[in-house]
Amino acid sequence: MIHSLRPKWGRTEILQVILAGLAVLLAFFLSFYNFAQDGYGNLYYSAAVKSMTTSWHNFFFLSFDPSGFVNVDKPPLAFWMEAAFVKAFGFHSWTLLLPEALEAAGSVLILYHLVKRRFGFAAGWIAAVLLAVTPIFIAAARSNNPDAMLVLMMLFAAWAATLAAETGRFRYLVLTAVCVGLAFNTKMLAAFLVLPACALAYLFARGMRWRRKFLHLAAAAAVLIVVSFCWVEAVDLTPAADRPFVGSSADNSEMNLVLGYNGLNRVFAKEHAPADTAADRRVNTRTATLPKRRSSATDSRVVDSRAAVRGTGAQRDAPGATRLLDLYTGEQISWFLPLAAVGAAAAVVYVLGLEKERRRGKITALLLWGGWSAVMVVFFSFCGNLTHRYYLNVIAPGLAALGGIGMVCMVRLALQKGSAWWKALFLPAGLVLSAVFHLSLLTNYPDWFHALWPLDAVCIVLAAVLLLLRFHPVWMRPRVFTGIAGAALVCLLATPFCWSFTAVLGHVSGSDAAAGPVLLRGKNGEMFPSLSYIVKRLKDATSDPAPSSDDMKLETYLEQHRDGAVYLAAVPGAPLAESLIVDTGEPVMAIGGFNGSNPILTLGDLQQLVAEGKLRYFLSTSPVAAETEAPGTTDAPGNAAARLNQSSPYDSSHSERLRDGVNTSDGQLPENLRNAYHADEDGRLWATGRNEANGAELRSTRGQNPNAPIYAWAEANSQIVPSDTYLGNGRPDDPHATLYLLSQAKAKAALS
Repeated sequence: MIHSLRPKWGRTEILQVILAGLAVLLAFFLSFYNFAQDGYGNLYYSAAVKSMTTSWHNFFFLSFDPSGFVNVDKPPLAFWMEAAFVKAFGFHSWTLLLPEALEAAGSVLILYHLVKRRFGFAAGWIAAVLLAVTPIFIAAARSNNPDAMLVLMMLFAAWAATLAAETGRFRYLVLTAVCVGLAFNTKMLAAFLVLPACALAYLFARGMRWRRKFLHLAAAAAVLIVVSFCWVEAVDLTPAADRPFVGSSADNSEMNLVLGYNGLNRVFAKEHAPADTAADRRVNTRTATLPKRRSSATDSRVVDSRAAVRGTGAQRDAPGATRLLDLYTGEQISWFLPLAAVGAAAAVVYVLGLEKERRRGKITALLLWGGWSAVMVVFFSFCGNLTHRYYLNVIAPGLAALGGIGMVCMVRLALQKGSAWWKALFLPAGLVLSAVFHLSLLTNYPDWFHALWPLDAVCIVLAAVLLLLRFHPVWMRPRVFTGIAGAALVCLLATPFCWSFTAVLGHVSGSDAAAGPVLLRGKNGEMFPSLSYIVKRLKDATSDPAPSSDDMKLETYLEQHRDGAVYLAAVPGAPLAESLIVDTGEPVMAIGGFNGSNPILTLGDLQQLVAEGKLRYFLSTSPVAAETEAPGTTDAPGNAAARLNQSSPYDSSHSERLRDGVNTSDGQLPENLRNAYHADEDGRLWATGRNEANGAELRSTRGQNPNAPIYAWAEANSQIVPSDTYLGNGRPDDPHATLYLLSQAKAKAALS
């Protein structure tokens, strides 16, 4: 009896399991192999994870620093997972990056299962492979950003919604709400992008009255709200004195973060240039320390992918119907967009042509994946500000599912005997459009174009052969036809696979994850990688990144001269604190949170900390070398304000407006303005002067930062520590941060 209940495993079933396992292993390999070259990923989150392991308080509240001064601007689920790995196995590159690789592999497995159960093994396997070689899916999985976890939770929600629609059981709808709620606790409102697809699949399921469906959805919505906002409310209901400040919020509340910085600001922002992105803030605010050694690999071929992609920021990601077809975004997510679009249309035609019994479940799947793809493609095409390309990661499962389903349905339509002639056009149309789109992207990389264009050309030729076979029945052999279609698909997979494979060969930026040829630039320019280079990179054994010599000197100096202070140092924003926390595990105060503009402290609060000896040092990216300062001039408020206004961490708007065509886009002011800056009582920073070229009067503002008076006081009431004291002689042309020893006496005097 027991023997009869066992599933029958034939050669076909075993082969299917092996192939599915290979697709999962492919995703894991591309997501994790040679992980150490990616360092600690996004240092902002890595520092937080290290701090979270120091206490349950920091763990729950997602504290950025060990002292619990400010938390990170994301919900906790993904970082709780990372912190669990770090606590169990120690703080290493692999403990930070392994969870994301496992999440990517899990996503591929779930997608395979969901597609296979209604459209068969071939559709499920193709969908799994398409997802596994989508460049942005792999790039996101090679960083410790929460996006890999977000996709996994969304796919769990899709699985639960499918069961709810097919069975009509309310408990599966509740499970859907729980999964979306967990996704919300991974990346807030981004999780709700999957809701329309899940609701659509459930609403149009057969076997239930509409009234009952709406009642079920209303009850599930209540569960969703409870699960989604449980942690948010737990933080907001905790007295502010007993928890970290909510980073990037305007009023120290998670709800403000949900609706503001991580909500409507992402949708309706009007600036498209990347000047105000996290990645670029890191460039601006970390010119001094060498934590950049962790955000870029030691390989000389690595460059900033955002700078390397052609076109200005506004040209690259301006909202519009064609945004996802542009090079900047298209090379990351849209390789299979034409195949998915044509395949979705073919799938609808195919499913509607089936008998009613055979349609069951297939329509639900099409509504789910069609709704998933349509909502996300439209949203990301028209949202106001696409800060990072790895946000597009959530589109990948929908496109992969439609690509797999569509490919199988297009072949079946072409093989149907007696069907309308136009149904046979879907397959060659999908293949040709995809190949042409691939070629249009490849033209931006000449050497890659010369290496890969033959494969797309072969795909086009094979599409023509398929069309010829279809309309000449004498030559038609189903197995041959299917084999040719499979060969054409392999040709289409080659280019996105190469794009994804660059993430294994070159460093993926933790703060702005993306894949592509830009990761391999350097001495070989844009050359297609040679076999010897690939073998060398795959054989390279790298370890956890070590602090640079200058970093070690700075950290050693601060630790040796701490003199009992609670904080190792204070810095304007998180980017300067990240490596100090990662290297030392000691409290470092990011006065203004992530970007230096959070209103966490008052000037009196800072003075109190200095007066009590809890804070001794202030590290700033002020571009003034200690050697150029005359003794005593650091106390002059005018000089402090001048330095203040030339320093990007204090500029909350990251913009500067000057009349008469004065170009200061490089952050440097006209010489006659550099000493004319002052900060008013509201923290607004001004400059006045005259254009030396034409004598016109100039007036400039660099935005408003509530912490401007704090930074000005810290620089004005301190003694500059000569850089050779803690950095060595170094190279005089290198930009270094300025370290200030704060005056305890002046702090006490100010308080009295």
